[in-house]
Amino acid sequence: MNPRDDSVNIADVKLNQLLKLMYKQYNKRHKTCAQIGSYGFIPMKFVKDNHSVLSELINDQRALSRLDGYTDELMVHTIFNGMVKNNFLVRDRCSYYFTESGYKQALKSSNKFKYLNSYHTATFWGIIIAIVGSPILGWFTLGE
Repeated sequence: MNPRDDSVNIADVKLNQLLKLMYKQYNKRHKTCAQIGSYGFIPMKFVKDNHSVLSELINDQRALSRLDGYTDELMVHTIFNGMVKNNFLVRDRCSYYFTESGYKQALKSSNKFKYLNSYHTATFWGIIIAIVGSPILGWFTLGE
């Protein structure tokens, strides 16, 4: 098996955890999706920076995929390849970049309010107005 081409799919819960971690790292530098093509994720650096958080996810996936001979970096590489096949990331020679759908999913799993405000503005403000105008909260009532 060639680790560069191997890929594994991970469960939705773990995928969202990984996307949340990737978004957190991306968001330190860029606040919008305008630069998704300029911020690359390198598997070796990503593992080094987030090893304490990733260790359980990597070990679980290593056991599920029966890839016992793979190092942590190779496991993240194969997980990223699976994310490429599912259109969450785009692969370059040695780094990975968010796609638009990958960024949206990462934002959704990281910050639901920011996601709703960015991609579903009418829904977001409808919810806010409904909460603020709710008679249950007693902030104001119509007709009084």
